[in-house]
Amino acid sequence: MSEDSKLVTIVGTICKEDPTLRFTPTGIALCVFGVRVPGTKAKEGKPATEATFHNITCWRELAENVAESLKDKDRVIVRGIEKTDTWEGQDGQPKSKVVINAWNVGPDLSYATASVVRNERKTADAAPAAGSGNKYQDF
Repeated sequence: MSEDSKLVTIVGTICKEDPTLRFTPTGIALCVFGVRVPGTKAKEGKPATEATFHNITCWRELAENVAESLKDKDRVIVRGIEKTDTWEGQDGQPKSKVVINAWNVGPDLSYATASVVRNERKTADAAPAAGSGNKYQDF
């Protein structure tokens, strides 16, 4: 992991729209969605906190499973690497946003039930590109 990234776990609600599945030009599945983590109320001398919104990106089989299984308003648990993406805007000004590259995504079973259907393993042709072989590599 680089210095500007950290491992995070969030629990919140998918917001704005259903997770969107796309494919890169090389055919790798990519799924993006937003999660709203609720704020807290002030109590016992602790200040209230605002709700936060997170941009989530999933890759490969996880992306396909998320797009097939989850929808807007579902409560989820997301674990992954939080990174800040920076770029230059059309106006020439620097822009940035925080993205979580998800390693794990699942339903929050505090308020719902879920049925798990195990997928068959993909063939070697669908395996990640050569490298460490570690699914937790830095995207």
